Amino acid sequence: MPRPKKAPQDMVSVELTPVPLEESQRPPLIHPPQTQNNKSEFNLCPSLGTEAATRFIERILQGFVKDVDYGIIKAGMKPSLYKPGAEKVCFAFNLDPQFEKDTDTLSMMPEVKNLVAYKCTLINRLTKDRVGEGRGAAILGSKANCQDPNSTIKMAQKSAMVDAALRVFALSQRYTQDVEDMDLTGRNKTQPTMVRISPTTGEVRQESL
Repeated sequence: MPRPKKAPQDMVSVELTPVPLEESQRPPLIHPPQTQNNKSEFNLCPSLGTEAATRFIERILQGFVKDVDYGIIKAGMKPSLYKPGAEKVCFAFNLDPQFEKDTDTLSMMPEVKNLVAYKCTLINRLTKDRVGEGRGAAILGSKANCQDPNSTIKMAQKSAMVDAALRVFALSQRYTQDVEDMDLTGRNKTQPTMVRISPTTGEVRQESL
């Protein structure tokens, strides 16, 4: 005799409850390096001259990528520190770059027209303490990457931030700055032009060579 067919069973949805991991199964937490004062190296100000800060700076510099964080513009010259490299070392130490108009520089050069000058102050994100500062300037229309107000402002801020990083982290022995924006051959890198600044009116004029 043929066996009777079983009635089809209805599908049942099952809700799974996650089971918490045992303490031994959990991945270890990664803590920032600790100093003798039980403070994180990420919060140390390098101007304090601590050995922990010096070691941490060395670790950051070892991770720098050529042509991204710094560049060798001309043989025999110190490498030029780029904006990404300055940002990496500042942010690793929880320093917030804050920009303001550099009135001192502008007042010293009233004859220079279209001058944009900024002061970059590095502020500790945790303590809100002022750690150090740098200054930078650019002239609207003076070179290929300063042909409009927005790019000129960015160039001035970039110079100020790199200057602040070189000062605060004592990197001037290894790096210089803004060499990539200089004319080292006597001719503009992107256009065969030169810039003349009138000594009387301060007017900036770009002329073809």
